[in-house]
Amino acid sequence: MVNESRDLPKFTALLIQLRHILEDNKLSLKTDVKDKTIHQINAIFDEKTIQDDINNIKIIRSEINDIKKKIENEGLAVKRDEIKNKISLNTVKLEHLENDLDRKNKDYLRYLSSLKTEREEIQKSITDVINQEIKLNITFNF
Repeated sequence: MVNESRDLPKFTALLIQLRHILEDNKLSLKTDVKDKTIHQINAIFDEKTIQDDINNIKIIRSEINDIKKKIENEGLAVKRDEIKNKISLNTVKLEHLENDLDRKNKDYLRYLSSLKTEREEIQKSITDVINQEIKLNITFNF
């Protein structure tokens, strides 16, 4: 009934048919039950309470859907916070790795400079001893 249009044509037609059947005595019911049922059908048409109930159901369904969306958004917010925390942790790790790389690069350059200086001293010493100029090549394998 909630999914039916505002005038509830199927439900209304069904009630009208039921009332006609009861009024024409095509349904075997006790007289008081039949009269009570006809009275209730007429009350439904007069008071229009069903439409109010349907509107309330629609409002409640809408509120339920809103709450479901809020819950979903909260779940996404939690996931977003988790991702932010992971980004933060990875940023810190990256900074540490960059600092380690810079330190190792500086160490490498310092050692290389020291090695060049020692190579030149050795070349000079050998040249002084043998009176012939020589060059030492140093190679690195990584």
